[in-house]
Amino acid sequence: MSEANEVVNVPDVVTEAFFDGIIDQADSSTPGKSFYTRSAFITALDSFPGFGTKSSEKDSLWEIAAFFAHVTHETGHLAYIEQWDRPSKHYVDKSNTQYPGCRARSTTAAAR
Repeated sequence: MSEANEVVNVPDVVTEAFFDGIIDQADSSTPGKSFYTRSAFITALDSFPGFGTKSSEKDSLWEIAAFFAHVTHETGHLAYIEQWDRPSKHYVDKSNTQYPGCRARSTTAAAR
């Protein structure tokens, strides 16, 4: 792999086989199986033109891998579309004066 600033074509990295290798680990009855698609991911790339393309080939591949590692972890291999283990609704620690939190933030919006 070259360290030069080579443009990585994300769809060439995130192939159908790559995507299926992740989503096929999810149970077929989970909502994510019919929600997440490689096609939707490729379409979403238009909104993030710098994703996986702004660094060296090595760094771009790391960025793509890190993204899918995070998404896979958070969604159970693309099984879930909603957070199932929601955090506590107590986002503001009133005793913490250094980092008191934002009291105006909606807890329902934060839990989505």
